[in-house]
Amino acid sequence: MAVVTTEQGFREAVTNSDPTIELANDITIEGGPIIIGFDTVLTSFRAAQGIQSTLSKGFTSGSLINLTANASVSIQDLILNGINNSAGSLIYVTSGSQLGLNTGAILQNNINSADGGALLNQGTTTINGAVLTNNITSRFGGAIANRLGGLVTFNNGSIIDNTANTEGGAIDNQDTNSRFVMNGGLISNNNSLGNGGGIININGGSSELTAGSITGNTSQTAGGGIYNFINSGDFSLRGSISIIGNNAPEAADVYTAEPNFQIGGQPTLSLAIADEPSIPKIISSVDGATLQLTNSSYLPVNPEGSRIIIAAPTPSYPVLTPADARAFIKPPVGYDDWEVEIVNGSIALTRDLPFTITYENTQGALNPNPTQYTAESLPITLLPLTLPGFAFLGWRDPTGNLVTEIPVGTTGNLRFIADFIPLDAAILFEANDAGGPPATNIPAPISFLLGEQATIPQTIPIRPGFRFLSWNTAPDGSGLSYAPGQQLIGTGETITLYAQWRVVRRSSKPDYIKLAECCRALKRRQCH
Repeated sequence: MAVVTTEQGFREAVTNSDPTIELANDITIEGGPIIIGFDTVLTSFRAAQGIQSTLSKGFTSGSLINLTANASVSIQDLILNGINNSAGSLIYVTSGSQLGLNTGAILQNNINSADGGALLNQGTTTINGAVLTNNITSRFGGAIANRLGGLVTFNNGSIIDNTANTEGGAIDNQDTNSRFVMNGGLISNNNSLGNGGGIININGGSSELTAGSITGNTSQTAGGGIYNFINSGDFSLRGSISIIGNNAPEAADVYTAEPNFQIGGQPTLSLAIADEPSIPKIISSVDGATLQLTNSSYLPVNPEGSRIIIAAPTPSYPVLTPADARAFIKPPVGYDDWEVEIVNGSIALTRDLPFTITYENTQGALNPNPTQYTAESLPITLLPLTLPGFAFLGWRDPTGNLVTEIPVGTTGNLRFIADFIPLDAAILFEANDAGGPPATNIPAPISFLLGEQATIPQTIPIRPGFRFLSWNTAPDGSGLSYAPGQQLIGTGETITLYAQWRVVRRSSKPDYIKLAECCRALKRRQCH
């Protein structure tokens, strides 16, 4: 163990690879970065008395501490203090090296023109109780920039009051195989002039957040708490992580624009979804979670349609339940008449919006079909129309396809056109001779097309004791009358014409008296 009081003493302890280096007082490093390539613990000599020493950066180019490959450094009960106009972070963790930031470690007050206000990590960093505060970067990651396959695990501690003038107010997690894990702690009051007031996940970086709180962060564009950018790696929110109370013009808490977005457990957050591929994929039960949806380009203030998918199952959790659906809270504006429910195995926003159905070319026929429909009323079988003189062929859509049913899943207003063809018209002739004697010489039926003229035959019906008067559309003569030879125009209906008769009066004298009178008036031979 080495107890140091000066920069020279600190550098000698590093040269000697002391396993523990304790600062007995505050030290300012002015001779350039401290390069550590071995395993050691950095702490304060009077930590047991609650007194922390400060190791300050007194130069502008490079990081205060650089860890080379295979180094493993633990910092506790020690303050690392930065400098204005710095061209480097407080700590640079190279690939293959390890850093532990433990209780009492504070990384503060560094203004860096490069990535990572306090920490640039390309190796493995674990945070157990440390505080990263009041650091500023002109680029990405106000407190931490995690790059080139680095791993940052945040178990406990605070990352607060940091600023990125580009993106990622607290943490910038990017590059393929870079990974940020949050199992606890607080990320709060950080600010980004771009996206991701708390965290930005971008360009292949993956993140897994299971516990802790992300709150009070601000983005000047989108994703006050977290911005999960296009082409990022897996991004999963699970366990009890809380992401609420952040601020941004778009998506106050969480913005996702990447398909590899996963949710499980009981997280609490508000969520803005960029498009359907970016909806959360459910990897375990979210019963008990609070997932407040917010308005976005995918969930606009004035939504159309009657169904919007908001979450999907995964192979690890293939069957979503009503309890999972209840975890989602519909957006605050424009969704009063919507509900959250399971639809075809996914979780969706749905509503019973009455869509209109317009029917054309009905030609006045009584239409028994509905003029509106909702998702709940489907399927609907379209009923035929009845129009005298016509045969109904069916309903056609505007492109000419025959439609017999409106199936489940249909949305939007619909238009159908009735398709008819005219039937042959016919005239039937009825003797109308009930009670006898029977009539003869009744014309045969005639047929003709709709709209054509037809002529009633000149044939005169004969009935003993009766004289034919006319034809009539009613048996009792109360309808329309027609005479032989008269024309009429077919209406498409079969017309039945009934013969109208008048009884011929007979003399009351018997036949033999009439014969005798005839013989007296004429010569006898004329009567035989």
